[in-house]
Amino acid sequence: MAVRLETKELIQEADELTKRNAQLRCQILEKQKKISSLEIESATLSQTLELLHKEFDTLQEKVKEERIYYEKVAKEMNSNLQGQQDWINSHKLEKTSSAISVKDIGEKLLDHSGGSLSSELPSAEEMTRAKQGLELIQVDSASAKLDELKAKTSEVSLNTVELKQRIAQFQLKTEGFPCEIKTAETKILEEEHQALLTDKGGELEYLQSLQERIGLFLSSDLDLSSRLSSGAKPDVGLEEDEWVWAGLAKAQIWPVPPSSVTSSPIAICNGSFKIRILIVSSND
Repeated sequence: MAVRLETKELIQEADELTKRNAQLRCQILEKQKKISSLEIESATLSQTLELLHKEFDTLQEKVKEERIYYEKVAKEMNSNLQGQQDWINSHKLEKTSSAISVKDIGEKLLDHSGGSLSSELPSAEEMTRAKQGLELIQVDSASAKLDELKAKTSEVSLNTVELKQRIAQFQLKTEGFPCEIKTAETKILEEEHQALLTDKGGELEYLQSLQERIGLFLSSDLDLSSRLSSGAKPDVGLEEDEWVWAGLAKAQIWPVPPSSVTSSPIAICNGSFKIRILIVSSND
């Protein structure tokens, strides 16, 4: 009996050990499956992180290119503004010198002809039309430059919107990154965005100055037209004692290249147009 009981107990213990062994094997298999899935997930995350780093590098290169482009645009705008200011200053000087030149020519003509004047003298209306034609050419030139700057401003605005969208997409992708990395990247992008806003402000100021100049040209043209229709003597930039000598010349305006040379007695060059003073003697 004792042997049978011991045998029975041994059999029960063997069954329990077998069950425990099977349970341990199942647990080991589950752990191995979890380890395999974690390895796969780790590899996927590593690839994603590598792609994000590449995209971040590409975005940085894009920001550098945009910054270089905007710096170039700012230099061009500053150069155009300086050219406009120089042109206005030279126009004032040429206007003064033209009045003095007309007076000198009248004096020489009087000395040469013995005091006799030509009967074919330009009227005040012709001189006013000459000045109006000059101002219309100036307005057309300024309008063309204004349209060009508006096109550049529109292009800059589109590039800024596109850059903001890319930055937003990148920030969504980097939400799982550590705070230190995200803070550093945000600071760099904010500095670039601030630089873009500064460039845009300079463009708007230049556009506003051009619009004011066009308004001045148009108001001057309307004022001359109203004076001409009322019969008043137009103001062409000459003093009262110089008005008599201005009647000795006839102004003609024609578009010519800035580099061309004229054989007229007097040629006042200004950008893409010239004013020719044609002297009419008493024998003509």
